[in-house]
Amino acid sequence: MLAYGIDKDTTLYLYGPDSGAPRVALAYLVEGLENVKLIDGGIKSWMDKGYETEEAENKPVAKTDFKGEYPAHPELIESLDEAIKNIEDEDSKVQYITTRTYDEYIGNTSGYSYINKAGELPGAIYGHDEADYKNVDDSYISYKDMVNMLEKEGVDIDK
Repeated sequence: MLAYGIDKDTTLYLYGPDSGAPRVALAYLVEGLENVKLIDGGIKSWMDKGYETEEAENKPVAKTDFKGEYPAHPELIESLDEAIKNIEDEDSKVQYITTRTYDEYIGNTSGYSYINKAGELPGAIYGHDEADYKNVDDSYISYKDMVNMLEKEGVDIDK
């Protein structure tokens, strides 16, 4: 991050195809950035609205001090051992939600060329795949719509 001129106080705007930007956002949050934002609708929305773009490569100015501890939020990542413990604990208040395609969820395919075995974590609830979290224009659905969609699948929002 320092090589890209990013420290904990940097406001970072991310955009990109598919799930790339949200995954990168999570990584930055885990490491300690305090202000990470996704551009709703991504570059397509930006360009559709006629906003200026550029083709030049921008060279970042490196920083030498992150100005904070990192990782700052390791609790955002669950260890495999902790996941297994939660799955085996019948009284656990934890739910595991898969955000893969329905065919992956029901075990018709693994969804990955490098993973042969299909299936989900025991007890995982179908949370829909990426496309269901987006509107036709690639903007994200509302929080209310997301909650409604997940509750229909059996997700207990209080957990």
